[in-house]
Amino acid sequence: MAKNIAYGSEIVLNYKKRFISFEFNALNHPPSQKMSYSYRMENMEDNWNHSGDRNFVTYANMKPGTYVFRVNAINKDGILSPNPAGLQ
Repeated sequence: MAKNIAYGSEIVLNYKKRFISFEFNALNHPPSQKMSYSYRMENMEDNWNHSGDRNFVTYANMKPGTYVFRVNAINKDGILSPNPAGLQ
């Protein structure tokens, strides 16, 4: 039985699948509060990417391996979410 990715901690892809996209959103904030985001793919990027209010990213031509995608939300006061979300 397939499980919704929102409730999982990992996904496993066939080695031929070399493209992946993520869309993310901070859910626990007032609708009027503007959020910004930072993300990185561990084992592929050393630094966090600051995307402003853009809440999606696509990775292409990934080599087979184990990766962890992490995303962090930042509120209008510059405060980071306490725990970055992660997906292996």
